[in-house]
Amino acid sequence: MDATTFKRRFDACLPLTETKPYRSRSLWTKAGQRPIDLQLAEVGRLYWESNPRQRQRIVDAVGAVDSWCLIAFIRRIAVMVAAEADAQRVRAGLAIALIENARDDFRDLIVSLVILRHGAERAGIKCRPLFDEAIATAAGEVRTCLVNARDHSAKDVRMTVREFGPPEWSDQPVE
Repeated sequence: MDATTFKRRFDACLPLTETKPYRSRSLWTKAGQRPIDLQLAEVGRLYWESNPRQRQRIVDAVGAVDSWCLIAFIRRIAVMVAAEADAQRVRAGLAIALIENARDDFRDLIVSLVILRHGAERAGIKCRPLFDEAIATAAGEVRTCLVNARDHSAKDVRMTVREFGPPEWSDQPVE
């Protein structure tokens, strides 16, 4: 992406207006309607359209944001994906995972990615190629998290979603 376009889009979505917007009780309410959801979705789109140097600038700009903000967004975008069957939102969630980089508790990232995968699969989106694209650009711990979430068994996905996913998905039978 040319520098002028990147700067315009970067300046439009960063810095984030909120850095700790999600609380456990409100995590699932109004998914996709909060300004932070829209900003992070745009950050994710911008990430994929950027060159490596521009991506690093995005990572640096989002680096000070509370990790839970990014983790929660990945979970929230799964609800949006399931409702709208939008593969670009899956990619945005994966980009945010790459930016978050498993910097705190890698288990939270895996759970979020499993929920994202489940949301995509509920919508009929084949997410393995999308995960593979993210894995190809990832390194270190985040790469391991992406592979783990992509390769979770169907039973483990259902158990994870029942425990940590949105309440309306908690009826997932576990075989």
